[in-house]
Amino acid sequence: MKDVEGKTARQRAEGQTQAANPKRTAIIYGLGIGVIGLIINIACAFASSPILEQQKNVPTANALTYIGLGLSCLQVILNLALCFIGGWFIGKRFLNGRLGFWTGSISTLLVYIVSTALNWIPGYPGNQSTVSSPTTESPIPAPLGGILLLLIGVFVVFIIGGIFGQWGSTRAAYKYRAQYAAAEEEEAEED
Repeated sequence: MKDVEGKTARQRAEGQTQAANPKRTAIIYGLGIGVIGLIINIACAFASSPILEQQKNVPTANALTYIGLGLSCLQVILNLALCFIGGWFIGKRFLNGRLGFWTGSISTLLVYIVSTALNWIPGYPGNQSTVSSPTTESPIPAPLGGILLLLIGVFVVFIIGGIFGQWGSTRAAYKYRAQYAAAEEEEAEED
């Protein structure tokens, strides 16, 4: 069946995939999703700040501890859901399951690096500006150990975000390819 412009389902799908540079679009989607994830992280950090402040002097866990833990888990779950959604939109637009990896990876990379940088701002909830001296000697110098830990964290969130983004784009690509194939079969039957 042809639409108002006289295009078949295959022509619409091909026109949709040729609309823009796919990798650039995936990176732009990743940056947009990352900014939304940052807003969520900052909001959760300020929401849990009074809870964590009250818990500083309490030696045991109570209900407030679990509320703070729940807000931290909410940050992670929402950021992974955003990676999936960003991948879904890329998969729907370009019918390609691989581009979602870049959307999710860029998103989580942005969130991780900026959140880590924010934690070093004095007065920011949960900041890490106070450094205590280690009580034992470590074979790795302190700055090198921190950089190594940061790089490992960057690698892990890059891969996890990419997996969720690719999952979303693969699901969308399969769904919309099947829809285009079914519409194309209907058009062939009508002709």
